[in-house]
Amino acid sequence: MLEAIQKAHQLDVHRTDEQQHTMLRFEGVLDESFGGAELAGTVRSEVLVLDLAGVRRVTSFGIREWLRFIEQVGERCRQILLVDCSPRVVHQLNMVVRFAGRGQVLSVLAPYVCERCEATYDRRMDIVEHDQEIRTFAPAVQPCSICEGQAVFDDDPARFFAYLASQPRPIVRPETGAFLSRQLEGFNLGTGGATVSVVKVVEGEQTVIRLLGELNNTLPVEQLVEGVEGEVALDLAGITRLTPSGAHLWGTFAAELLGAAARVRIFSCSPALLSPLRTLVVGDATPLEVHTATLPYRCATCSTSLSREISIVDDAEPLAGGVAPARQCVDCGNALQCVADPRTLVELSELSVPMDAPDVRELVEKVRKSSEAAERSVASSQAAAGPRKRWPWIVVVSTLTGVVAALAVLALMPEPTAPLPPKPKYYEASHLAAPPWRDKKIFKEASAVFAVARSTLSGDKATAFAEASHASLERMLYHLHNVLARDSAWGALIAPHVTTVRKQALGALAKPHPEDIARLEAARRRVRSARQRIAKSWAETSHHLVPPVVEANYWESYRKNNQVAYRVWARSRITSLNFDKAREHYSKRWELLGSKVVTFFPLLCWTNRTLDRGAVVASVTGKLEKAGLKVGDIVTSVNEARVSDGESLLKLVERTAAKLSKAGGELVLDVARIDDGSTRQVKLTIKKSAYRGGGGGGGSSGGPRTMPPANIFHADPSK
Repeated sequence: MLEAIQKAHQLDVHRTDEQQHTMLRFEGVLDESFGGAELAGTVRSEVLVLDLAGVRRVTSFGIREWLRFIEQVGERCRQILLVDCSPRVVHQLNMVVRFAGRGQVLSVLAPYVCERCEATYDRRMDIVEHDQEIRTFAPAVQPCSICEGQAVFDDDPARFFAYLASQPRPIVRPETGAFLSRQLEGFNLGTGGATVSVVKVVEGEQTVIRLLGELNNTLPVEQLVEGVEGEVALDLAGITRLTPSGAHLWGTFAAELLGAAARVRIFSCSPALLSPLRTLVVGDATPLEVHTATLPYRCATCSTSLSREISIVDDAEPLAGGVAPARQCVDCGNALQCVADPRTLVELSELSVPMDAPDVRELVEKVRKSSEAAERSVASSQAAAGPRKRWPWIVVVSTLTGVVAALAVLALMPEPTAPLPPKPKYYEASHLAAPPWRDKKIFKEASAVFAVARSTLSGDKATAFAEASHASLERMLYHLHNVLARDSAWGALIAPHVTTVRKQALGALAKPHPEDIARLEAARRRVRSARQRIAKSWAETSHHLVPPVVEANYWESYRKNNQVAYRVWARSRITSLNFDKAREHYSKRWELLGSKVVTFFPLLCWTNRTLDRGAVVASVTGKLEKAGLKVGDIVTSVNEARVSDGESLLKLVERTAAKLSKAGGELVLDVARIDDGSTRQVKLTIKKSAYRGGGGGGGSSGGPRTMPPANIFHADPSK
């Protein structure tokens, strides 16, 4: 999550750093309180991206401060790109000389209004996908996401697009395109997500292959592998995104490349690209070697988010222990905190450490620089040749140390994509001005943790309030999940069944479906249902814990024909003390006959649509293992008595065992799998025996406890 690095009188500036890229996001009013010169002094990146979607107003004195800022960063950065310029910023670009400085505009937010319901929207238009509309001053009619009517451009096109139409086309490197794609939702710079290109350089016995763009189902595996021999170095720094279909082809490509090459070395491998390769890179003497990877970091002091490259060779010691290598913030010098998914660190710890290959690493860097220079040259000639409807990835020809490089480029023309959904503007709200917490997600103040979430649009205000409350609780629990996942064992057990499914569900809710209202409604229903189950699960599993309390709301209403739709924001609060108690409750391991269980975590409801309570088996040995209990089983009942959490499981087993030991019988555990919810029973035969008391261990109060004598429990081999 991005944090504000500058909070002026009415302006917030948020910052993200990733290798040679910095993004600054401006939100609020640009006035005299903006310390432009001071902010410019903190920028040290090659490429600076200015996200101006949140600029609501620009004052005269604000222009003065802005011009100082844009002039100074122009001296410090090789390239400055302006993205998602709000209508207010576009007006300044058209009126104020050198308002962009050395910067170039990539996209603007064009104002639209629905002719039927009069709702107003901002539509993202970029210099590639919408080049024809911009240069002919003819913005296309768009479907209204509220009433399905027609929304038309709500300004003078010739005046609004004057600056953008006359601007030379920017040259965007693949690495910069990848950065933009990661940081801006739905931003593809007109590529439609379907363009793949390859730079292939052969020098001596070494072949370097650079993959650029999005890896999807268009990856031409056969063409890439054909004719490959000797050793291969794969440079993945230019990958913008990996789709599910691309993940399968990526794994296939790597496997077939291994069959053709003597050795394959991978550089700049992101976590998403690493997962499909697990079976190929784990083990001794594997010919597929990962030499460098990228991990996300965050500076707690200056609230900067960064991506840092790590060396599998140089950082082998911490990686082997599942720990991210230490890195320092370039701005404040303090230690950075790795915010990678725990599964990524587990996967990195399993990698074989290759022999260092500095000559190959140097060759990869040389190919990058050479191809980037060629990209700029080709792109310049394309810009001089005039506008084009489509702009495929740039064809690159490069020469290294006098050796002509072999080159293969695939410029696949993208499929037309639907425009981003217009964003409605409210006409009535609960407050005169939106509260400052509205656009936050998780924040801490005065020994308390706060979570903010919003509902989807609803025709019923009460429904919107309930949805926002459930969403706020779910966000608080996801923050708790991220804290708990720092424990690698807990993270490996729970996180894989939360993170991916949650991301997919919320992603489907956020993605536009202008021609498929039923699909969007289905996504909304699924998210609402999951959040309701999560709220119920919290009540079932939290035992005596004090829950987060929704203490503030804010709502906006939108006109829809003769009806009104509502969106509600909810802010929930829990004290830091109670948050820590919740962390201890859900992380505690309870011992059961040598096996260990943890309490069912509510966010598992994203994966399991029928389960909302129980105890998750973290490790299993002895008689329970022989009886068929497995890691990842969720115990839901003991002899038909409900299990709510780890502690209740142990109490039920103790009580049931004591009862059965008087006459003998079966102890029956109803279990469900954590991944797919499939159910079965695990049975243990208990022989008649004198019961001597005691129960489950692992509790923090009352001292350690032990199960009944081991000879009471017998796994039934026939079960």
